[in-house]
Formats: sequence, C-alpha cells, structure tokens
Amino acid sequence: LVICTTPPLTLTSAAIKIAKMKKARLVLDIRDIWPDVAYEIGKFSPKSLFGRYFEYLCNKSLSAADLIATVSPGKMDKISRRIGPERMNDLVYVPNGVDDSYAGIKEDESIVDLYFKNDSRATCVYVGNIGVAQGLSNLLELARMRPQVRFLLFGAGAEKESLMERAAREKLTNVQFCGKIGAGAVWTVLKHASMAYVPLVNSNLKDSIPSKLYESLACGCPVLLVAA
Repeated sequence: LVICTTPPLTLTSAAIKIAKMKKARLVLDIRDIWPDVAYEIGKFSPKSLFGRYFEYLCNKSLSAADLIATVSPGKMDKISRRIGPERMNDLVYVPNGVDDSYAGIKEDESIVDLYFKNDSRATCVYVGNIGVAQGLSNLLELARMRPQVRFLLFGAGAEKESLMERAAREKLTNVQFCGKIGAGAVWTVLKHASMAYVPLVNSNLKDSIPSKLYESLACGCPVLLVAA
C-alpha cells in the first residue's frame, strides 16, 4: 500500500507515481478537500489559474486512488459528488478522534519547566498548523484585549512569519511563538494550559471538525472554539 494524507494536495502526484512504480494500491486520506477549502476561505477562485490547477490535481488523485478515506459526513458528500455513485464502495468515513494511547502519554517535565513552572498567569494555547485556514490573526486581537493572559502558539505554517511580525509591531509581549513540539509535549501543554484556542478562519468551513478539539478535550483542557 501507498498511503497519502492530504493536504497538501501536491503530495498526491508523488504518491501516484510511487504506487504505479511499486504496483501498489493507493489509499488517499483526505483531511481537507482542496481546492474547495481554498474557495471557502477566499484564497482563490475556481476560474483562476490556481483553481484550475488544483481542480486537475484533485480529480487526478481521486481517480487514481483505490480507497479514499475522509473525516466528516460533509466531506463524504462532497467527495461522493466528485467520484460518482459507481465508486461509493471506494469511499470510507473515518471520523476524527483521539487514539486510546494518547491518554497514557507521560508528561514532559522539560515543557512544564520551560512554559508553566515559573509563571502563574492564565495561559491560552494554540497547538497546530499556523496556516491560512486557521485565522489566527483573531488570536492576536484577543491577546491585545487581554494583556494579563499569556498566549502560547505551538506549530509552524505559512502564516507564522506574518503573525510574528504583527505581534512584534504591536508589542504584544504576552504572545510567544514556541515552534513545533512532539505528542508528549502537546499532551503536557494541554494538561497545564488554562484554555485551548481552536479556530477556523470563517463560517464557510462548515464540514471541518479540527482534531485538536478532541485532543484538548481528552486532556480535560477547556476549549474556546471559533467556528460555525
């Protein structure tokens, strides 16, 4: 088997080639449907060059896949309309959630020492991709309005640099960009945070259920969900 998780959708080209070369079956795991998400967040339009390119990639990858898995009923519906009724047996629903082993992760004491031991302020954390679909500029606005609260952002992505520049420009000293961390560190951060921030960029994203919501709740961490 060749298993390809998307986005990014551009990974599918390599997966198709590898599966063909190895005479293997291709499993496509779709977390977000591109280019649909790009249209919903206003990144580009269906008739644009990017729109046409990603439509081609999407249709090519769906056509090449022997099995397609996705994470929400809304995405099942969208993909079924793309592949047609004759291929419904190739499409499976595997909802987001938390693996049982996640609850048994040992706390990372170095993370506690670094971020929580010597600061008793309330702490709001964001853990995940810092990209265009998250709308994290709103979190900086929240930080400006709540200077007494610490805001820790863990992760990387396309929007990280611009958010860091804005935080510096607006002198948001209560905002810290902490980089990527592993599963044990994520568990520790969520166990010690006052609140987890789980956003989507706008109300057009109605069939997206972020897996970080489940991770936070599994840790007993209160969640501020910004989504429709």
